[in-house]
Amino acid sequence: MKILIIGGGGREHAIAYKCSLSNLSTEIFVSPGNPGTAQEKKTKNVNLQNKNDVLAFCKEKKINLCIIGPELPLSEGYVDFLSQNNIKTFGPTKKACQLETSKTFAKEFMFRNNIPTGKFKKFNNKNDALKYIDNAPLPHVIKYDGLASGKGVVVSHNLDESKKTIINFAEKYSPNIIIEEYLDGTEASFIVGINQSNYVNFCTSQDHKQLYDNDQGPNTGGMGAFAPVKNITPDIESKIIKKIIEPTITGLKNEAINYCGFLYVGLMIDSNGNPKVLEFNCRLGDPEAQPLLMKLDGDLAQIILDLLDNKKVQLTWSKKIAMTVVLASKGYPDNPQTGIPVTIPSEIIEDQELKVFHSGTKLIDNKLYSHGGRVLNVSSLGESIDDCRKKIYDAIAKIKFESCCYRKDIGLRKFKF
Repeated sequence: MKILIIGGGGREHAIAYKCSLSNLSTEIFVSPGNPGTAQEKKTKNVNLQNKNDVLAFCKEKKINLCIIGPELPLSEGYVDFLSQNNIKTFGPTKKACQLETSKTFAKEFMFRNNIPTGKFKKFNNKNDALKYIDNAPLPHVIKYDGLASGKGVVVSHNLDESKKTIINFAEKYSPNIIIEEYLDGTEASFIVGINQSNYVNFCTSQDHKQLYDNDQGPNTGGMGAFAPVKNITPDIESKIIKKIIEPTITGLKNEAINYCGFLYVGLMIDSNGNPKVLEFNCRLGDPEAQPLLMKLDGDLAQIILDLLDNKKVQLTWSKKIAMTVVLASKGYPDNPQTGIPVTIPSEIIEDQELKVFHSGTKLIDNKLYSHGGRVLNVSSLGESIDDCRKKIYDAIAKIKFESCCYRKDIGLRKFKF
């Protein structure tokens, strides 16, 4: 089977790696890919600029399965376009992706379908938003109502920061924002694979969004993740499924939204173990995908085919813990430095207990350089959190990447439930 994966980040490297292990796959192409995807067996990078390029490539190479990784091509309707042209494509439609591309749509969808989430107000000009926060209780959760690569959310603990955020979002993106009720608790990620008849739960995971240790600093696309979250008991997981996952799937069907793909649910779980939705993403999380796909024992290509064929899927998991720590460029998330030399020792590349997924890297004259904010995802399977942490942080100490930024507390977060 020939597979085309659209995207070039750490998530897509993890997808390519997992698909390369499948007995079904014969050739894997990744567009645009990165230096890491190019090193996987059966895998080659290609450079396709738009939907028409992708369609022409799929026909020329007789691609059997196309997997759309990131939010942008999903939001641009790649799935709709390719499916209409008889290319088997995995991912939600443009209409379905409104759960991610519009915070307002997602919030109104949740309220229509009685899915627990925080209260909110929407604004389409900054002056109204600035007036509103004068009397709104702190902290303020301010979100740009659109795609912002994980950087369109600010939790502000003072009025001055809130005003600066609203003005910044209006100038950088647009004045369309929402201001949400602040929810206290512990964040977790819950991912499901959905088709028209069935859904399957992935292993629980937890991302670390803030740039610095102890959840300090600005929000990022994610600085590390681990799976599973052992504090999410069967009782809490049952609440997530009954109160959030199943009403979401029912709501999609009732509103005639055809959804086949991954659905990521960002959760806040309070001290009583009650979950509420922070956000929806219409894809695998990044960096959650990296530990999840390392922990997955099954054949990812077969799982995706079965979901597309409307079959019921069962997943099997390693009993080990999986973890990923992100190495980011200095200046991330606002002004990341690029062009910084990166050296990964061969002993790390060859270590069977480690996997380094590339995210923002580039080869120039066969030498590796940083080419984005989040650059590498150093990942491991281990017998425990401490085992994973030791393997990963020992490896990070050997990687040469000047002035890189990474969190040293991944997996140590204290739970509030």
